Amino acid sequence: MYEQVAAHIQARIRSGELQPNQPLPAELRLAQEYGVSLGTARHAVRLLRYRGLVQVIRSKGTYISRLDAFQVPGLGSEEALPNSVDDCQWL
Repeated sequence: MYEQVAAHIQARIRSGELQPNQPLPAELRLAQEYGVSLGTARHAVRLLRYRGLVQVIRSKGTYISRLDAFQVPGLGSEEALPNSVDDCQWL
């Protein structure tokens, strides 16, 4: 379930609905908004952080990261990773 929450928030970031440097709603609010547990909302935020889409600023909150023009869509997501060593090409 956390993947679906993260995917929806990611789509909102990519569409521009959530802007760089804008605070992400608190985890409790995200949990209420998506009808999930607080743990699920926290896991979704951790996944977004791993993907580089949000950053946590201590004592301030979680903010939308600036997306640079050179970033490749999907980079940092599981889809961008090869499934096995056989999927990798050696130069």
